[in-house]
Amino acid sequence: MVPKTTTMPTTPQPLDPSRLEPVPTLLRRIRAELSADFPPGQPIRVSRAPGRLDVMGGIADYTGSLVCQATLDRAAAVALREREDRQLQIFSFNLFDEHVPFTFRMSLDALAAASVDDLRRELAEPGRKWAGYLVGCLFVLHEAGLVNLHDPKHKGFNLALYSTVPMGAGVSSSAAIEVATMMNLVEHFGIQSSLDPLRLAALCQSVENRIVGAPCGIMDQVTSCLGEPGSLLRLLCQPHELLPSLRLPPGVRVIGIDSGVKHNVGRGRYGRTRCAAFMAHRIIVEQMRTLGQRAGRTLTRDPMNGYLANLDPDDYKSLFRPHLPEQLRGDEFLKTYGGTIDPATTGEPDTRYHVRQSADHHVLEARRVRRFVSE
Repeated sequence: MVPKTTTMPTTPQPLDPSRLEPVPTLLRRIRAELSADFPPGQPIRVSRAPGRLDVMGGIADYTGSLVCQATLDRAAAVALREREDRQLQIFSFNLFDEHVPFTFRMSLDALAAASVDDLRRELAEPGRKWAGYLVGCLFVLHEAGLVNLHDPKHKGFNLALYSTVPMGAGVSSSAAIEVATMMNLVEHFGIQSSLDPLRLAALCQSVENRIVGAPCGIMDQVTSCLGEPGSLLRLLCQPHELLPSLRLPPGVRVIGIDSGVKHNVGRGRYGRTRCAAFMAHRIIVEQMRTLGQRAGRTLTRDPMNGYLANLDPDDYKSLFRPHLPEQLRGDEFLKTYGGTIDPATTGEPDTRYHVRQSADHHVLEARRVRRFVSE
C-alpha cells in the first residue's frame, strides 16, 4: 500500500479564529471574569466538541435504526486548570445573563464516595442540574475504574464552560458539553490509550442516562466525537456500529432551522414515546412466540436481536401491527408483560402510552433511512 502524503504550503496560512469558536470567546471571558481561578500565565487545557444536526433516523436510534447525522459549526468548549487542593469547581457562562458565571463546587472525596442516587440528589437542587453534564463525566470515569479519585495524587481542578450550541433546540447541546468535558478529562488524566472514540461516546451517554436522567440513545455523542465537516456520519445503533460516512455532493449543504419548539429528552413526550416503542417490541416478541407455537416451533430468542429496526415493515404491517393496542396504560402493560428490555425507561402505572403509533414510526423510519442511503 502506498502511504498517503500531505504537501504543506511553503507560506504558513493564517488560521481563521471563527472556526475555533467558541474557544476564543471562552478564553476571553476567562481572562476578563475568572482571572483569580485561571491565573494569567498558568497552563490551561481546552477542548471543543460540536453539536449535531439529525438528518435521517433521529429518534429511532434507541430501537436500532441506521442514522445519518451532520456536525454543526456550533460547539461547546471547556477549559481546565488544575488546583492545589482536592476541590472540583465548575463555572458556566451559559445559564444566566448576568456578568458573573454560575458555579458548582464539590470535593473529589465526596464525589468518589457518592452513589448514582447520591449524585442525582445533589444535582437535583435548584440551579444545579446543568452541572451534571460535566461532573457526571468525572464520576463515570471513576466508576469505570479509569480514574481512581480516592488516590491522593489527584488534585482538584477548575472547569469553565461556554457553548454556542442552542439549548433545547434538539441539536445535542448536552452531548457537545459531555464530549468536550470527557475529552478534556481523558487528556488531563492521561488515559487516552484506554478509550477509543466509541467507548468515550458510550461513557458520555452513561452520563446522560444515569446522572442527568435523560433516556437518550448514543448517536448524539458519537456524532460529536467522530463527525466530519461535509459528510454525514452513518451509525447503525446496534448498539453503535460505525459505517463509512456519506460525502455530501458538491454544492449541497445541510441547514437546520430553529422552530422555536423546545426539545427535552429528560422527561415528557420523548420518554413516553421511547417507553411505548419498547412496549411494542415486547408485545411483538410475544406474538412471534405465539406464531411459533402454532407452527410447532419454540422461540428461544428474540428474532429482532433486541432491535425493533430489524423487523421487516411488511411483516410488521400484516402480522404484528393488528395486535398492538393504540393506547395502553402502564399498569396494564406491567401486569401482562412484566416490563421491557429498555434500561433507560420504566412504564408509569397511570400513564397512557401510544404503543401502535410509536411502533409505526420506528419500524417505518428505519426503512426510510435504509432507502435514503441506498438511493
